[in-house]
Amino acid sequence: HSSAGTAAGGLTRRGVPAFDIAGAIPEGAEITRVEVTLFMSRSIAGEESVALHRLLEGWGEGDSEAPGSEGDGADPSPGDATWRHTFFDTAYWATEGGVYDPASSAAAPVDGGGYYTWGSTPGLLADVQAWLDDPSANHGWAVVGNESVSTTAKRFDSRENGDEARRPALLVGYALTCA
Repeated sequence: HSSAGTAAGGLTRRGVPAFDIAGAIPEGAEITRVEVTLFMSRSIAGEESVALHRLLEGWGEGDSEAPGSEGDGADPSPGDATWRHTFFDTAYWATEGGVYDPASSAAAPVDGGGYYTWGSTPGLLADVQAWLDDPSANHGWAVVGNESVSTTAKRFDSRENGDEARRPALLVGYALTCA
């Protein structure tokens, strides 16, 4: 799971999902549609805006797993992305909390549990097209919630969820030019 917003203890949380664009879409395709769907499984707040921001640095994923309702997190494992680290405990974000484009690629209101989709915005289209054109720039998105006050956190299920339907999903439409 990953969270976005501020937990009851005042700690800020951000998720970092990424998808293999170049491995799934033919080179040279024109991206025509992008939808990101996340399943929000736990919240301590009412409706809050949650935005996707294009990440500008690579990050890792270790095997740490938070216990219980996961609000307190877990000790990081080697290779994990943390608030300070891109890869625990050997590399750091240039700015704590992750380095991402300050302009959001998409934003959506998130309230109660369930599926939320960030629709085909110009920002999402540009992100996925750029990642297809230059796979080395694909670091995914930072999922950023309301960080201005406490108790706004939203927990989203990750690719490790046992229920495949609750895993993050990326729907991409594209066109190919015939030569």
